[in-house]
Amino acid sequence: MVLIFNLKVERLERGLTQGEAADKAKVNQSTWSRAERGFAISPGEARKIARFLNKKLIEIWDFDEAAAA
Repeated sequence: MVLIFNLKVERLERGLTQGEAADKAKVNQSTWSRAERGFAISPGEARKIARFLNKKLIEIWDFDEAAAA
C-alpha cells in the first residue's frame, strides 16, 4: 500500500491536530501519524481513515504492489 494522497494537507485544511483527526477516524494517533508519513497501516485502519475523509481507498492509497517496489 503506497500513500498517494496528502493526509497532512487534508488534516490541516480541516484545522485538526493528528490526535483530533485520529479520534474522528476512530484510529490511534500513532496510526494516523504512520499513515501521514507513508508507513504501512492495516487495511482496516486505512478504511476508517478513508471513511472519515469521505474518500475511496483507491483515492488515498495505491494497492499495486509494483508501485511499492
